Amino acid sequence: MSERVTLARDGAVAFIEFRRPERHNALDVATAEAFLARCRELERENGVRAVVLAGRGSSFGVGGDLAELRAGAGARWRPVPSWTVTRVAPCWPTMP
Repeated sequence: MSERVTLARDGAVAFIEFRRPERHNALDVATAEAFLARCRELERENGVRAVVLAGRGSSFGVGGDLAELRAGAGARWRPVPSWTVTRVAPCWPTMP
């Protein structure tokens, strides 16, 4: 399986791309965790001044993966503020 979320750099710009076009880049647990891992990578890098988020295919993203939630994997989800606000968002203001 290819990477669900990729990270590339071009100078001071970082590019994060969601790669689940077959599901319109819906966030399942694995994709959300991959996104968080990429954000943590950016925390450790110097010189990033901008982050561009993109989605492969015809959709940037449609939100949570309802098929996964219906299948019962929803119990693995943490509330959105837990991983987005408390872990991802704080790393962005520290970028120069």
